[in-house]
Amino acid sequence: MPEKIIRVQLIVDPGNAGWILEKIALRLEEMLISLGCEVEILSNPSGNSDVVFWIYFGHKGILAGAGAEYSTRLKSAFVTHVDDSAKLNKIKKLYQASYDLVFMSPSSASEINVMLGISEISFNILLGSDFASGSQSMRIGLFSKCFPDGRKNEEWLIKLAHGEDLTGCDFIFVGTGWELVRNALEASGARVELHDGIQYPYPPYAEFKQFYKSLDLYIYPGFDGGGMGSLDAYILGTQMLISDDGYHKDFLLNDDSYFANYGEFRDKFMFRLNSHRNHVKHLEKWTWSYCASSLLEHWESLLSQQIEKQIPKIVNPSAFRRSLQSRTALSVYSIYKIRSVKRLLFIRIPGAIMRRVKAFLRY
Repeated sequence: MPEKIIRVQLIVDPGNAGWILEKIALRLEEMLISLGCEVEILSNPSGNSDVVFWIYFGHKGILAGAGAEYSTRLKSAFVTHVDDSAKLNKIKKLYQASYDLVFMSPSSASEINVMLGISEISFNILLGSDFASGSQSMRIGLFSKCFPDGRKNEEWLIKLAHGEDLTGCDFIFVGTGWELVRNALEASGARVELHDGIQYPYPPYAEFKQFYKSLDLYIYPGFDGGGMGSLDAYILGTQMLISDDGYHKDFLLNDDSYFANYGEFRDKFMFRLNSHRNHVKHLEKWTWSYCASSLLEHWESLLSQQIEKQIPKIVNPSAFRRSLQSRTALSVYSIYKIRSVKRLLFIRIPGAIMRRVKAFLRY
């Protein structure tokens, strides 16, 4: 079971206040506290901690000065960019002083290990980003009125909703007539914003630019010569999935942006959606919570290994068993000899004497 870490000190040089290194310390402090740790951000270690983590391996006091002597179970240092020989030499000294070195990437750790001739696999974390958390839904837009004659192929969206899981999709419609489509999409797990003057008001046309910029994908399933919303989306550089029809054909887009029938529309839409989902899942590795939890698990594993090394181990189990068997056999032999001597002293010798006395008295 991993060794539990309670107290962590994050060391930040005062000269880095307001810079990225202090931000890293603040985010780690917040996340480590949420994981049950007691955390302090200090300019130098104060002692009596489980882990002292130097946010910058080049901190002046890390090997000498006010921060050199302190009581802690584990000394750890974050290795940022190494761009000169002095920094490389500093890493070597930290390694020789048994510091736990935490790198920014596997490739960086590997390169430094090769340069220093270190055979162990060094640990690395992926730094978090404030933009990796929060909602990561896929925003899909369609800005057009839905007509009773079905010219927009709105039944394709209903069919898509009945056949696929659309969880994680946000559909934004601007225009009237999309109520049935909205109901089907919401039943499939999607979220729908309907700007029809009822659920949400029509946005001013001047604000449409921001609507398009907020989209991950603009769709237009209708085969009615092309949609004006498609033109605006194209001009603004929005990703598109539109019918191969009308002036849509004059857009400079690759084949993946067009479809000729429902099957192509469904397959290309689901490919975009699954790619988005995979991207969102990958982003979980770049959150501050993942960064802090990975770091904490690493430290707990190191401390557990330290404790295991302190427990005496049997170097050669076979030799130990043979020795134990030999000692056991010797103990049994010793007990047998003691019992034999007792029988001789207290039973056999006295018995022989008594028999001789009786024989003498007879004569």
